[in-house]
Amino acid sequence: MKKIYSTLSVLGLASLSMAQPTMQASDLNPNIGDVYNTNVTNWVPEGNWGNNVTWDLSGMVVANSSSMSVNAGSPTYPMANHTMVDGSGSISYQENGATGQYVHAQDAGGTVITFQDPMKIMSFPLDENVYDTDNFSATFTSGGLPFTRAGSNLIFADAWGTLITPEGTFTDVWRVRLDQDYSDTYAGGTIDYEVQVFAWFKAGIHNALASVATVESTQGAPFQYGTYLLTGNLSIPEDVNMAFSIFPNPVSENLNVAFESSESIESIRVYNSVGRLVNQIQVSSFDTTLSIDMSELTTGVYFVKALNADGTETAAQKVIKK
Repeated sequence: MKKIYSTLSVLGLASLSMAQPTMQASDLNPNIGDVYNTNVTNWVPEGNWGNNVTWDLSGMVVANSSSMSVNAGSPTYPMANHTMVDGSGSISYQENGATGQYVHAQDAGGTVITFQDPMKIMSFPLDENVYDTDNFSATFTSGGLPFTRAGSNLIFADAWGTLITPEGTFTDVWRVRLDQDYSDTYAGGTIDYEVQVFAWFKAGIHNALASVATVESTQGAPFQYGTYLLTGNLSIPEDVNMAFSIFPNPVSENLNVAFESSESIESIRVYNSVGRLVNQIQVSSFDTTLSIDMSELTTGVYFVKALNADGTETAAQKVIKK
């Protein structure tokens, strides 16, 4: 099989000569209660590496959808502080900390892979100096046979720029490359795997905005797929039939809110793409318009809702921060 990563691409890190935003663990690590919805798509080329790159993945074709919820850790794996459950029931027990993200166990439909040496899948802080290698080992039983897994991951940020997906355009995005080589050994022999994943991340969105992956093994044909995050419906529905309107959209500095009637509205709230409150403006019964300062918020998708006098919230209107 071909070797997936190359010395040339690693040396290409030196071309990222301009200082770009550094992402910390707090910018990307998931939080308990988060829910992420993604579309699984065809594989598309990952595009260029380097500085100020624009990747256009808007042509991804949806094959099916998936979801991921973030729950508390499990006492079975005390080092894992999060339990990641996807819509199919597969579970990943992860340690998401200040220096990286590690997988301690995976449960794929009853086949439980337990890592004696955890598998590192992300390294922090995330910037052009990230270049990390990590060895991992695990055991599991499949078809009544015991397996031993051993391998290594190479993790590095190879590009920075603007990402376009079917959900919109995102700036200040880092692309992280994960090259994985591992072998599963059992009584019948050894199966070798090579996996390459390109994933795009933006501070404040605690999941990959998009990814493309290639999986090769000594058994079977290569398998390729892509994903993109549904940033427009992360736990907050949209409804355009509301008692107020917003403009301009997209917005770079001040977002204007105009009311049909503000008598029953106590405040206007702004949420980020994972449903966290980032701004709140009190509303007077005499207000017909108000302005919300969006200039300090990072680029991405936000949602505007009204808190009513009875304590309920309206459905959200989506706004794009440039």
